[in-house]
Amino acid sequence: MTQTVAGIRGFYNVIIKALDVEKVARFYSGVLGLPVHHDCPDCVVLNLGQDQWLVIHKDRKDIEDLKGAGGASASRCGFGFRVDDVDALYERLKDKVKFPKPPADEEWGARCVTGFDPEDNKIEFIQEKRKP
Repeated sequence: MTQTVAGIRGFYNVIIKALDVEKVARFYSGVLGLPVHHDCPDCVVLNLGQDQWLVIHKDRKDIEDLKGAGGASASRCGFGFRVDDVDALYERLKDKVKFPKPPADEEWGARCVTGFDPEDNKIEFIQEKRKP
């Protein structure tokens, strides 16, 4: 991995909170195919590759507190995955992932689609355009 100006080399981990850790972990492992590294009573760690991890922690907030904060996504994380072919991924997952709309070219130079996991955490799938 190359080092950036700020000294950041990439993700070490992404942490999301879930009311139902097992359900959300099944989505990321079963639907998206991320292997489980380890799990414990209140957390599951999935392997993103290259020493990067997705950590799903038990959210200890009551659901009413979440609704008062603007919905479940208001207190949770959203993140993006770099993919090789966003259209193929969309076709493979469109019946299993909540996608409000199909992939589109973005002004900032990538092709993307945004979906949501079972607890409405935002997931972007991003295909960087190749330079000629």
